[in-house]
Amino acid sequence: MIKSKILQKTMLLMAVLISGYIGAVLIHAFPKVNNKVTQLEKINIEEVLNKIVSISEIVYQHLDEFENEAINSRQKMLQNASLLPASVFEDYYAKKTLQDLNENEAKKQVYSKLSGLKYPNNGHFFVINQDANILALSLNKTQKSPSFLNDTAFLLQLTKEAKEKKEAFGRHVDTLETLVYLKWFQPWNLFIGVDEPIDEISHVIEQKKHELFEKLNTIIKSLNRVNVGQSFIFDKQGYVIVTQDTYMLDHNLKTIYNPNTQKNLYDTFTQTAHTSKILHFKWNKPEDTEHYRYEKILWIDYIPKLQWYVATTAYVEELEIMSNKLQKIIASLGIIVLIIALIISYIFFKKLLQPISTLSEMANSATKGDYSVRSSIKSNDEIGELSKNFNTMIETIESNIKKEKQMMEQSRLAQMGEMMSMIAHQWRQPLGAIGSATTFIKIQSEKYHLEKTDDRFLFLSALNKKLASIEEYVHFLSTTIDDFRTFFKQNTEKELVLLTTPVEKALQMIEASLISKNIKVLKHYQCNHPIEVYKNELVQVILNILKNSEDNFVEKNISQPCITISTQKNDHTYTIGIEDNGGGILEEFLPKIFEPYFSTKLEKNGTGLGLYMSKVIIEEHHQGKLNATDVQNGILFEIILYI
Repeated sequence: MIKSKILQKTMLLMAVLISGYIGAVLIHAFPKVNNKVTQLEKINIEEVLNKIVSISEIVYQHLDEFENEAINSRQKMLQNASLLPASVFEDYYAKKTLQDLNENEAKKQVYSKLSGLKYPNNGHFFVINQDANILALSLNKTQKSPSFLNDTAFLLQLTKEAKEKKEAFGRHVDTLETLVYLKWFQPWNLFIGVDEPIDEISHVIEQKKHELFEKLNTIIKSLNRVNVGQSFIFDKQGYVIVTQDTYMLDHNLKTIYNPNTQKNLYDTFTQTAHTSKILHFKWNKPEDTEHYRYEKILWIDYIPKLQWYVATTAYVEELEIMSNKLQKIIASLGIIVLIIALIISYIFFKKLLQPISTLSEMANSATKGDYSVRSSIKSNDEIGELSKNFNTMIETIESNIKKEKQMMEQSRLAQMGEMMSMIAHQWRQPLGAIGSATTFIKIQSEKYHLEKTDDRFLFLSALNKKLASIEEYVHFLSTTIDDFRTFFKQNTEKELVLLTTPVEKALQMIEASLISKNIKVLKHYQCNHPIEVYKNELVQVILNILKNSEDNFVEKNISQPCITISTQKNDHTYTIGIEDNGGGILEEFLPKIFEPYFSTKLEKNGTGLGLYMSKVIIEEHHQGKLNATDVQNGILFEIILYI
């Protein structure tokens, strides 16, 4: 039982639409029904083929793993067996080194001993030189010299590999398959060899392939097919190895010809397997073996690992009979179902979608800034719940916007106080210079006798110089006021500025205050590309971070305060880094510094809004990231802006 009422309505609607769709398709597209049935049959057959291919490939993988494990096991046996002749070489080499024997005599005795050794499982010990000449070979009375010793190219390749890697394995196939192991005895530049036939591994693999045939035969015979075709597998030689029809088993498709094309079935089928994988052809029937006029469809796939072809056939006539039956069963109901479905769908959709459309329109209004909208929809299902939640969401958003505006206002008011302090620092030196200039003019006016031409000329020259200086200082004061006034203007659109422009603007505002506190500023600009930002907002963020560092230096009385500012470009981001050596922040405070009203400063000095508003500006207005990380002797703020 479905508890959700809207889901119940949806399920009902889907049932009506599906019924109407089936009726409309069968009434208006009867010619396509045959194709649909054929496609369904094709899907069914492809699933069967995929199952056979999957099973075959899994078994093949197991065979491959079995062969690898068996070969690895034999390789280890050969390695262990080589220890015996190797020890003989080592013993006689030692005697030669001790000068008990000369080298030729030592080698002769080694060859003699190795020739007398017996290796089980029809294997051999042997010794060859780098030219693949046989120096020693162990044979019993019934054994013959292995054929690979006559294959010079094989041995030369193996000796080359053994010399590079100290040892080497090779597989030689003649009348028997043999696994060969060579080990390089470096002091005499000779190769110790061990070999063993591995034909029994191939026998086991063939046995497992036979078991696979039996399994696939069982699967194919168990298939419940609606058509009168058959499924079968044949190999690259053309022999049918698995089939539903036991009569076809072991028949060679190369010997069966299609009278209509005069081509054998093997060539036709294999060509289809490597191209379209589907073939339409004409064939006879069991009840009419003389006439090759009945349309058949062949689906065929190729298994490269096993070199098998998996095929299924079906008579088109049988597929048409199925589609005709289907048409007759539901044709009489199609028109009625279609009309009812259309009427019910129209009424149902009109009623169901009306409140959703209303909510959508109100949501669009809210996204444009109209938070006065409220939903009056009331119902006892999910739409009613959605309406209530929509109203709650709008009220929450409206409240949050008001709170954010209040915090922005508080933050800007706090910054205005800081700006006044910065202006005072900026103006202190120019105002002092203007005062000095006026005092100098007063003194000069008393020093010179203005009624004398020479004195008057000297006084006017000095006066002009000082007035020019005063004019420069007044221009500087005016520019400073303009800069701070521009800072407080709200950006409505982004500006394209160089990455360092907001940094330099912030430094220009706070420079005098930093200099007065002996705070050193280092710049490492690795990138100065243009970027679109709200310039004043970004200046505000940088200024907040710099002011925090300045306050921290003063509060902690840092002896050599320093701020390092860097810029860089990564794959998809620009980064502005601001790092100080102010001792950092306690670990438990670091996750909280971006929370509103949280401050590490003394209560009278901090509002706890600066970093919060900075994070809002970077992450919400610029869709970037503002991160803070403790570094050695300080803290690093990173402003990350996405390209």
